Amino acid sequence: GSVVTARWTYEGAVRGQYDIPFDFDVNNACIWAYIDQTDFEFTPGNWTVALDVDGYNLVAPLSFSITAP
Repeated sequence: GSVVTARWTYEGAVRGQYDIPFDFDVNNACIWAYIDQTDFEFTPGNWTVALDVDGYNLVAPLSFSITAP
């Protein structure tokens, strides 16, 4: 009955967020979330991704950068 939320930010502004509801036990399993350029443009700059469970931070947001080609 938990909901995992993936939130993607660019330069501090949320670019995308989606919920992954689980109505079953998840034990010793990998939960993954991904985006591609059909979700939103991959703009060069500073990004973070955060994962929450039921509104609580699961881990510290992960930072990464996209550079211009």
